[in-house]
Amino acid sequence: MGLFGIGKKKTTSENDYANIDSLEKARALAAQGRLERMYIISPSLFGGSDADDNVLYVPLGTSARKDEFDTQLVQWAGEGHKIGFNCNPEYKGKSVVPSKITIICKRDGTAAVTSTLELW
Repeated sequence: MGLFGIGKKKTTSENDYANIDSLEKARALAAQGRLERMYIISPSLFGGSDADDNVLYVPLGTSARKDEFDTQLVQWAGEGHKIGFNCNPEYKGKSVVPSKITIICKRDGTAAVTSTLELW
């Protein structure tokens, strides 16, 4: 870390997330590496689309956390189970960055895993 924060990587605080009130701002921050683009339904695993309604802009590291749920669903499908998935983002104020995401993974019609990712 540099003297007086010089050379220190710029991070995004909760206050910054609250001020990201448009997709344009979120896309710009993703391009700067301060947010990441995350698919709700993975195009490569489950045929999700690249459309805006399947994309969330989230704090760094969130996609890796969600990938764990996708891995579980792939495993269950490989075992012959019927799978289902719900992803419910929640927002604070006018922010387009979810403050938390509740994920429900279903196996054979029953919620088998439910988790809330607290993001900011």
